Amino acid sequence: MELKDLTDLVQKEMDFGLAKFGKYHSAHEQYAVLKEECEEWWDAIKGNFADCAHYELLQVAAVALRYIIENGDAASIENVQRMRHNK
Repeated sequence: MELKDLTDLVQKEMDFGLAKFGKYHSAHEQYAVLKEECEEWWDAIKGNFADCAHYELLQVAAVALRYIIENGDAASIENVQRMRHNK
């Protein structure tokens, strides 16, 4: 599997969350949603439910990317990435 295989699935998950709940109201709300998805991923791992674990990680990715899209600036993110990688 490659990233290109997942982009449509992540986009669908992002669109679903946005349609159902709207934009995040704060970083605190976004953190709470991300934490909940991580906990659900951990529960799926503990239950040995691989398909569910993969889906929960898809939700984690969707929540994280939605936050960046709604609040981020690509140039600033790229600058931080460049600084971190050049350490």
